[in-house]
Amino acid sequence: MAIVIPDKCLRCDEPWTEENPYLARGLHGRCYRTTYNRGELDLYPSTRYKIPYQPRQRNVGARIEVECKTPSCTRTAMRTKGWGTQTFRCERCRYAKVKTGFYDETLLNGYDLMLPPKERVEYWLNPNNLKNFRGKLVPFVQPGGPEGDCLIWQRQKHGNPAQMAASQVYAKCHWYGKNERVHRVVASVMFNIPLEELLVVDHLCEVKSCVNPDHLHPCTLAENTAGRIKTKRLETKIVHLEEEVKRLTVLLTKKVS
Repeated sequence: MAIVIPDKCLRCDEPWTEENPYLARGLHGRCYRTTYNRGELDLYPSTRYKIPYQPRQRNVGARIEVECKTPSCTRTAMRTKGWGTQTFRCERCRYAKVKTGFYDETLLNGYDLMLPPKERVEYWLNPNNLKNFRGKLVPFVQPGGPEGDCLIWQRQKHGNPAQMAASQVYAKCHWYGKNERVHRVVASVMFNIPLEELLVVDHLCEVKSCVNPDHLHPCTLAENTAGRIKTKRLETKIVHLEEEVKRLTVLLTKKVS
């Protein structure tokens, strides 16, 4: 004998839907629970035959794209259709979480290598940009210098022993297959001068590890040498004046006493 299922729920007179399918005794799932809790199942006798089990049809395995949950990420994540409004993260952000502990791909080693030259240099010059360097998160640059407006490079540096002892060392980076000085790369990109045509870059602030483009001045070797000689002469004059002030101060003290 064929099983006859009512066209709609016997309690609420609503048709069967995917959210409220037929359960038993001609009732919706929610209506069946309400009837059971009130002890009114006897008002809706069960059918003569059991209805065979039919699993709900879902789009099992169907994948859709959703926006990544990380606010600064513009990638998309994949999730299974039918999971409601849950949010997901892309593979890159999940990989960053494993490596750095944060859902931020900008902290990954080599992130800046994927950027165009100008964006890469601007990313370096932002003191708020961190990166995993030697096992800890540090920015590329930090404010410093005599006036506090220099951008001191925080990564690899190189120089001779005298420069290292005086903390006057040049910043170094790996730029498209070659080891270059960072201030030359910054000047080349920010002043739109090909690196192979850039002769000398003078530090106006006299801090060799500074990479602030406002403190860099592309010039010729003669101009740089002349400026260095002028600076050396001024330093010599300052030393002589300081010695003369000390000598006069001692003589004045003796006369007064």
